[in-house]
Amino acid sequence: MLSRDEQLLELIERVSLLEAAHARTEERKRKRATIALTGTWHDALLAVAKAWGLPMEMLRGDHQGRACSQARHAAIYILREHTDWSLPMIGRVCNRHHATVMYGIEKAERQMAKSGKFASKLALAKELFCATHQYTKFENRANLREDADV
Repeated sequence: MLSRDEQLLELIERVSLLEAAHARTEERKRKRATIALTGTWHDALLAVAKAWGLPMEMLRGDHQGRACSQARHAAIYILREHTDWSLPMIGRVCNRHHATVMYGIEKAERQMAKSGKFASKLALAKELFCATHQYTKFENRANLREDADV
């Protein structure tokens, strides 16, 4: 049989574990709500689709053509540069694994250095995306409200 002090310590430990689990759940809900409420991912994919002249559905699909994959890498790059989203979060939006997202970012950076055509299309997509939001760095829903107040 546990002493009263041991029982109290065990209870405190259980409560702290429950609080930590609750905090993780709330954080996941907040991240999902950010994606759902802002439409940022939709705007980024739409901007890239316009710059590349492709249907937006191709960017989230399984198409593997060069133009489509380059456009997808550009969309991933824009989402990583202009949001505070994690790689898995960007992967969920683009129907890709987080390792594929990492590869897409690296590939976009190499293509920008190598190809002027890719860099100009990416610049156009960034311009379209930033014009939609009227800011250059998206972080979270609270920043949207702050920008609207200014």
